[in-house]
Amino acid sequence: MHKIIIAGQLGQDAQSREVGENVAINFSVAVNEKRGSEEVTHWYACTLWRNKDKAGVAAHLKKGAGVIVEGTPDVEAWMSKERSEPQARIRVTVRDLHFMTGNKKESHPTAEASAAQAPTPAPAAG
Repeated sequence: MHKIIIAGQLGQDAQSREVGENVAINFSVAVNEKRGSEEVTHWYACTLWRNKDKAGVAAHLKKGAGVIVEGTPDVEAWMSKERSEPQARIRVTVRDLHFMTGNKKESHPTAEASAAQAPTPAPAAG
């Protein structure tokens, strides 16, 4: 099994797009890490697949919201057009999502959004 669990804040409001009978909900999560006296931010591109009738979770995925995401990671790599330098990012196909509110954690069931039910998205053009 290949899985990742991240806890962080959304970098922007989620964006949804319809793909057949499903909706792909895309969002980015920032995870801050202390390294000595400096803080480093890691970004993760996340996609949550839902049936159209269960895509209302997107309305709650707003910039700054705290989330815990569990899913399957994949690395996307490309050459930048501007400087012809290699670029990469980690994309997570979300299997489970929880909202963090203060010291509490609100659960939002996403079992039916598993990657096994989701179509395989094409790599993003960079």
